[in-house]
Amino acid sequence: MAFVAAAAVRLTAAPNRCANVAPARSVGVAFAPRRSTAVARSNAVDVRMMAAAAAGDTVGVHYTGTLEGGAVFDSSREREPLVVTLGQGQVIPGFEKALMGMSVGDTTDVHIPVEEAYGPRRDDLVVKMERSKGPEGLDAGMMVQLSNGQPAQVTEVTSEFITIDVNHPLAGQALNFNLELMSIN
Repeated sequence: MAFVAAAAVRLTAAPNRCANVAPARSVGVAFAPRRSTAVARSNAVDVRMMAAAAAGDTVGVHYTGTLEGGAVFDSSREREPLVVTLGQGQVIPGFEKALMGMSVGDTTDVHIPVEEAYGPRRDDLVVKMERSKGPEGLDAGMMVQLSNGQPAQVTEVTSEFITIDVNHPLAGQALNFNLELMSIN
């Protein structure tokens, strides 16, 4: 029933664009056509079938992520849609928030600030250690896995020290996504 109310709000929040559509009079009535009650019944059924994604739903979404300058950093368009259960923290907060309320077939462009993406870069997540205590064969730019399973990037290798950055590679950056909701289960 919650998705019916959400759909009614979405339909009535925008100004009427069709001459035969009047604003909703109550929750659960998406709109009331002025021509025929038969149309009203079929339109009410259509609105109820337009479920909006909500916490607990498992959704499939195609996305393209870009940085502020427009460079694409990831896209699902050439593979299967990303499947996420909303409300479980499986994706960054801004991405999940953008999916809430979308219906199958909806597309949207969303700007996600640093705080709702991977957060700000943290200097305390950059560690300098003696080279003799690290593994052999490390070069700057390499990705390594720490003993706790966390990925990290080797940012500098000198004769005395190795510097490792545990920040997410997109930390400190605002992100843009084009989203298309493919399924709700």
